[in-house]
Amino acid sequence: MEKYLGSLILFIILFLNGCRNNISESQLNLSQLFVEDDLKETEETFAQKGGVLIPWGDSISVDLDGDGKKETVSMRLSIDSVRSNQDWRDALPVLTVEEAVFGEEDFYQICYSGREILDFYGLGWCVLDIDVSDPYVEIAVEYYEGRDHKTCFLRYGQGEFAYLGSIETNICRPIWVGSEWRNPKNPDWEAAQTIILNSDPCLRMDGILGDGLIHLAAYHDILEQFEDGEMTWCLENSSTLYAKLILAPEYLDYGEPVKNMIISEKLLKQDTIFYKEKGGGNGEIIELPAGTKIWFRHYYPKDRWMEIIYDEGAGYEEGGLNAWFQVVEEMGEKIENPRGTILLPEGEMSPEECFRGLIWGG
Repeated sequence: MEKYLGSLILFIILFLNGCRNNISESQLNLSQLFVEDDLKETEETFAQKGGVLIPWGDSISVDLDGDGKKETVSMRLSIDSVRSNQDWRDALPVLTVEEAVFGEEDFYQICYSGREILDFYGLGWCVLDIDVSDPYVEIAVEYYEGRDHKTCFLRYGQGEFAYLGSIETNICRPIWVGSEWRNPKNPDWEAAQTIILNSDPCLRMDGILGDGLIHLAAYHDILEQFEDGEMTWCLENSSTLYAKLILAPEYLDYGEPVKNMIISEKLLKQDTIFYKEKGGGNGEIIELPAGTKIWFRHYYPKDRWMEIIYDEGAGYEEGGLNAWFQVVEEMGEKIENPRGTILLPEGEMSPEECFRGLIWGG
């Protein structure tokens, strides 16, 4: 009897193991958590370094809003949604904090600009503290939109989520990862977790020192695709839940060529009136005829004023006359208006109506 009982138990164990091995990651929903020691180590790393990378589907316990109570925070990729097409490369995140959920459609609305397919398919997501002097801790997730590597930032407080903004670069130190886990049909998420846990130390965030600034090499698309090199963002109204990430430098300079970037002249499509001074000044204007060659020169992100230079019959180096317009919406800032909007003395218009020769879409 004992012999048959032992065989039955062995059969049941083998059967259950076989069933477990056949469960797909979509059925598991990437819900396997850190073991207790790993979770504690991750939370300690965050407390020491102010930033930590966490595998998809795993959790961290941290006080997100400064009320003295830790929230359980987790994020997974959802492959079963309509937008995923059953492909992990198209899967969108689902963020859960206690009972509150920031879902796939929420991420789609804040990240998709109408130009490229989104790709969140990476090692994981981040919890970090941009400004240690305010009560909040930020949640960040990196993704690709076409050629661009981007990162979006969120806050949580009292059951609400707030979108702070996105930057045009990644925030984690680049690390070498093998290709074996990046199988779109059956990724090895355990391997991804191992990569993170064995990294240095859980991938501290580069360019984020806790002083309210993010300083990294990045692209920033204004009215066309534009590479600017080193850039700085700061948290405006950082002590409130609805803080905003804004570009911090006084201006972005189009004047110095950067790698793979050709300073591109634009042609005015129609007779156009510009402001003579930044901010509109005393209402003085400049009227330029259709066909005039102009070049973008400086962009002031705080007030969104763009300086152009022009000089009929001259090239970029010789163009010494300047005029101004204001950017109401940058390129890709809103899904419903991916090409942006500018403001001229006679009113708002699409930059494509004004300029011929924009590097993107123009």
